[in-house]
Amino acid sequence: MTAMPLMASCARVRQTLLTSAAMDHQGHHYMVGLDEQLQPTFKTGLPQRGHSVIFNKHKQQAVAFARRPGRYIQVLDVLSNQVLHEIAPQRNRLFFGHGVFCEQERLLYVTENDFENAQGVIGVYDSARQYQKVNEFYAHGTGSHEIQRLTGSNTLVVANGGIHTHPGFPRQKLNLDTMQPNLSFIDGSDGKLLKQQTLADQQASIRHLAVNGSRVAVGLQHQSHSSQHTPICAYSDGETLRWQRASGELAPQLRHYIASVAMGRHGLLAFTAPRGNRVLFIDGQRDVLLGQLALRDVAGICYREEQNRFYVSTGTGAIFPIDASTLSLGAGRQFDDLKWDNHMALA
Repeated sequence: MTAMPLMASCARVRQTLLTSAAMDHQGHHYMVGLDEQLQPTFKTGLPQRGHSVIFNKHKQQAVAFARRPGRYIQVLDVLSNQVLHEIAPQRNRLFFGHGVFCEQERLLYVTENDFENAQGVIGVYDSARQYQKVNEFYAHGTGSHEIQRLTGSNTLVVANGGIHTHPGFPRQKLNLDTMQPNLSFIDGSDGKLLKQQTLADQQASIRHLAVNGSRVAVGLQHQSHSSQHTPICAYSDGETLRWQRASGELAPQLRHYIASVAMGRHGLLAFTAPRGNRVLFIDGQRDVLLGQLALRDVAGICYREEQNRFYVSTGTGAIFPIDASTLSLGAGRQFDDLKWDNHMALA
């Protein structure tokens, strides 16, 4: 796929702050970079809808993952705005829309669906070898979705949603009665399971993650409405995964779905709920709802430590900063020609 014309000088591209996937009103798909003033630094076409985009600072590369069931990963050199690699899944594999680099930013870990065996796997791709797949190990669950890495380590954290899907049965959930979601902590060097955490309700699919140190914020997608006030947010202090019961009362309004997660200082958790047009802020340590923001079709969220600030995007084309101290929206920017996808990341 040919990249769109370069939109900024190399000096400015080096200042890319945020990355996200987006779609325009004609149905074309892109990965996009933005600087601190929320001005585009790159905008490159994708073959199909993207889901998450991450950044390799060492190589100045952006990596876009297809929305599940995904059939591509695209690697962009942001300085030249040239697509370097487009990776297809191997036979009997599909991508789940997420990946993370090792601490040295050489190895890329990708959640994949081994759909014939109904299990999640972690594909390992070597950026020094043109992103060839060099290894694969069991994700210790089914329906592996978002993957993150504990800060300063090579311990991977995998959201195993528990739901088995198969390309022969598009968009069908094949095991709702027997699903077993979990949060798995895996050694990135050899795939060894270090520990695994679960919640009591097996219908609460563990989908989305944010990491700060050894702590993990978890966004859920509940598969049954029989319990209307089941929490849709959770928090792991590294030892125990527990509900954020402060989210339970709001779950019916939010249609039991969290799309994206971010973590600030002192256990401050932020969750986007696009079906309820809301951003939730919860004190993860005390399990207290600190505030809410109403945003139509809210999408991705990420946190910038240096300024104690969240950034949030919407499906209506807006991006706003949020002061993490006051939980108030700052002056943002509207992109009338773009609809942002569910994830946004710091470059």
